[in-house]
Amino acid sequence: MKAELDISELKKIISGDKKTSIFKFLNSLVVAPFRNISIYAHSPFVTNFKEISVDISNIFKKHGYTAFLRGSIFYDLTTIVETVIRSLILNCSFKFNIFKNEKSKSFQLSNEILKLYLEYPKKMLFHCLVLSKVNIKLIQIIRLFLLHSSSSSSSSSSFLSLTKLYGTIYHGSFYSIMLMLSSKFLDDYVSNKLDNYLNNYFNNNNNNNNKLYKPTKIIIKSLVRSLVVSPIYVIDSIYPSQVISSLVLNEATPLSVDPVSIAISIFKNQGVKYFYKGLLPQFGLELLTSYFNS
Repeated sequence: MKAELDISELKKIISGDKKTSIFKFLNSLVVAPFRNISIYAHSPFVTNFKEISVDISNIFKKHGYTAFLRGSIFYDLTTIVETVIRSLILNCSFKFNIFKNEKSKSFQLSNEILKLYLEYPKKMLFHCLVLSKVNIKLIQIIRLFLLHSSSSSSSSSSFLSLTKLYGTIYHGSFYSIMLMLSSKFLDDYVSNKLDNYLNNYFNNNNNNNNKLYKPTKIIIKSLVRSLVVSPIYVIDSIYPSQVISSLVLNEATPLSVDPVSIAISIFKNQGVKYFYKGLLPQFGLELLTSYFNS
């Protein structure tokens, strides 16, 4: 089962497999800056690649390379926790015969929704951290969420406070999860079609043993994936940017807006070009991720 595979992989890392641990560490050092830059590039705080380049250059000059590693430990540790929780839940689903086949569409859909749901708090906190000023720490973001939820709750009940905190963190999660789910299936569909096309092309031209086969495939797939997901990430970045602003200014949690309305508004006011302002950083991220995973 996939859930058992997840746990076995985690055990391998935690148990002290030095090669795996070192590789993961180096992977994180290289990939993390591109992940952070990609999140910022897709946000409404910048409108084009020139602005992104200037901001990145200024951050590097003032704070150095480590500024682009912000939240990396938090991101990696919470990913492990999410994977363990998800694996346990999925294993239980098999024990209680909720699912019988891990290849079934219902299992795959449930697995993806569960993954997106469990990672949403991390995503919100991490995106808020990346989109905030460099001098703002993760603990301050968490405190802002805690203070925001407690100050907007008139009751002293700890249960109601926890409910309010849950509502603050998960507010707007429905649209984001649906958006990311659509992105996932669209990405998978395009990737599978592209895989088949590239494999047929190289097979027909007897280029499978060509040294350029693997890097060419990685580059083309990374570029196409970036073209597919960049517009979706631009739309998805709107809400976290509004949340961090409301938290800092101690304003009410902004109402979530459906992705279609956001897309129409961006298209009318900014044009198609705006959807691809973060294309280059995203391409770099996809390229590195594909290379390390290959």
